[in-house]
Amino acid sequence: MEKITEITPEQEARFPEWVDKWVKVGLNTSPTDKSIGRTAALEMYDAIGYERPSVVIQMSSPYASSMGGAYAVIQMAGLEDGLTLDQIRGRIGTNIKEDIFASVAEQVSEQMKQKFSTSEKTNVKDADLFNVDITGNTVTSNFYGGAFYVSWLAFVTFLRDVMNWENSVLDIIPTYERLCRNAGSVWWHEDVVALSDNPLHIKFDEEERLHCEDGPAIKYADGWSLYSWHGTRVPGKWLTDTKNSLSASEAITWEDIEQRRCACEILGWAVILDELDAVTINDDGDPEIGVLLEVDLPDVGKERFLRVRCGTGRDFCLPVPPDVETALAAQSWTWGIDESEFIKPDVRT
Repeated sequence: MEKITEITPEQEARFPEWVDKWVKVGLNTSPTDKSIGRTAALEMYDAIGYERPSVVIQMSSPYASSMGGAYAVIQMAGLEDGLTLDQIRGRIGTNIKEDIFASVAEQVSEQMKQKFSTSEKTNVKDADLFNVDITGNTVTSNFYGGAFYVSWLAFVTFLRDVMNWENSVLDIIPTYERLCRNAGSVWWHEDVVALSDNPLHIKFDEEERLHCEDGPAIKYADGWSLYSWHGTRVPGKWLTDTKNSLSASEAITWEDIEQRRCACEILGWAVILDELDAVTINDDGDPEIGVLLEVDLPDVGKERFLRVRCGTGRDFCLPVPPDVETALAAQSWTWGIDESEFIKPDVRT
């Protein structure tokens, strides 16, 4: 079999189109076509030689589909109350996700290796095709497929549709594609398949990280949600009830360092520094230039902040490099210019 060792300029020019196409699938918040999704899921059973399950469940969220699927399996097995969690997991565990993955991903990937060169000339992966991680605390790991699993599918369809790759292992891809377009996620079992809807909304910051300042970054119709601060998962109450759920002492000692940083940003460094023994390094005298402070943060060490008043009269504290020595130098750094080039404005807005 002759390998494809390079991508043509015309093919490479279609990267933006392909990225846009599949990002829209992954971020789709429109209602799914439940009929198409159910049919595609059942056809996946046919494709790997499994009998179709007797129960098909449609739920609003991935959490609900995992709980609903597991509950249905337990009820079908006639299990009694009082089982341990390990016993329950043993009953709802399944090999079908692995079998579907083997049919859809492993076989296709193996054929791809035989057809496409692994040299740097084949830069198809430079498209950086879309992937979102929604891993959460579900009762099992039976998830595979759906809108949040489109990055690999985007890669394969590019090879198929743009680079004209033909192989019998691709026969299952149209079914898998219909499934991903018409289900948010899928929970698999030999006796039950549970599909979830798309979320109601997905929100990002300017750098396209999951983020929402006053609510869930991802929200589903049943209320299940994921809260994120500039790409880092955080407790939802920090964003919906900050005043009553987050204190300065809790923020600066939170065990997870990344979440600690988020907590301090959510609460505001001005509030944090008010409760710490911050030392004044330099006071410019002009509140709109600010005061340079240094504070010893738990597990971090000494950090410096610029306390500054904006044109609206509100005070802010901004993290600045630890080697700045004056408030003016810190202020210049926030503007990205040298201190010698900074001119104090007469009026600020």
